[in-house]
Amino acid sequence: MIRVSKLVAISAITLSIIFAENINPLQRYNYLPDQIVIKTANDEIDIYSIDALSGKISLQKGLDNAVKKVFDGNRVKFKEKAKALGLFRVYTVQIEAGTDILQLCNELNRSENVQWAE
Repeated sequence: MIRVSKLVAISAITLSIIFAENINPLQRYNYLPDQIVIKTANDEIDIYSIDALSGKISLQKGLDNAVKKVFDGNRVKFKEKAKALGLFRVYTVQIEAGTDILQLCNELNRSENVQWAE
């Protein structure tokens, strides 16, 4: 009985080693290749007026589908808290194919109109 349990344990370890995923430390972040998330610096900033985005927003599915608020004001229970946290300033933006997302996010993060971009 002990031999069987050792054999099962060794088989399980061997299979887990064989089918384990390789983890590349340089590839830590997963992201969509055509979408970024942006939080504007304040309520007065219009997402369409950010210079770094000009010419990079994908219009394939129309402008209304290209830029969307992440948090809908009608579905948020505590609107005052959400506004204080800036949740209504977070947008997803569809980007033109072939745009370097990391470079665009770096450029957006340097903008005074953007709190963060990822």
